[in-house]
Amino acid sequence: MSLNTWSRSSLNFEFVGLANFASIAQTTEIPLSIIFTNSWIYTIVALSLELGVGLLLAMFFDLQFKGKNFIRIIVLLPILTTPVVIGLMARFLLNPTFGLVDYILGLIGFPPINWIGDPALALPTVILWDVWEWAPFAFLVLHAGLQNIPQESLDAAKVDGASYFRTIRHISIPLVVPYILIIFLFRFVGTFVTFPLIWSITFGGPYYYSSTFSFIAYEEAWYFQNLGVGTAYSLIQLITIIVFVSVFLRYFGKHLMGD
Repeated sequence: MSLNTWSRSSLNFEFVGLANFASIAQTTEIPLSIIFTNSWIYTIVALSLELGVGLLLAMFFDLQFKGKNFIRIIVLLPILTTPVVIGLMARFLLNPTFGLVDYILGLIGFPPINWIGDPALALPTVILWDVWEWAPFAFLVLHAGLQNIPQESLDAAKVDGASYFRTIRHISIPLVVPYILIIFLFRFVGTFVTFPLIWSITFGGPYYYSSTFSFIAYEEAWYFQNLGVGTAYSLIQLITIIVFVSVFLRYFGKHLMGD
């Protein structure tokens, strides 16, 4: 389909070869470089924060304290919520007129912040909500990894006088590397093709500052009815993912198996 022109209002196909890809490369309304930049920024920042927050949560819940099970349930609630619901909740909470976030900031002396309408804040805002939704997934996987560490290794570290943080650094983290790589691979694909949060929070705006490949593909195919161009965007996105995942598995595939 990426080699043809076709709209929803017509069933007539017309073969155009690589014209759709040439159109993407030559467009000035939203250059391909901006889409690549937004997609990679979103992926790298969101994935890094999800792994970091997930690891900190896993280390925290590896300790013993009262109310642990109840708090763990609360932490896991975001991944049980659909992204569109999270996006609509974000729009309500971040509304500069009646949103709860700006209301609380106003109580401590800060002016209203246009989280969604400010070009400098739109993409970071969506990223933070993505982290809130998916950091619990990273926590769940890493927590399982920490629970699978042999107790003998931890006891030996205590006997040798290793502190808690040295034990984490030299024993726990190296042993959960396969879990970290699994999260990285799974969430790389998830963040690079993200769509529901962007659609429901910013709708790609303002002025495409929060648009990524998935959103532009949707907009071209279903909003402008250029199914050929939309499919071409999706194909570029797919090829990028295949290349990255292939390189990743080439260098880290053995570590995924725990070797």
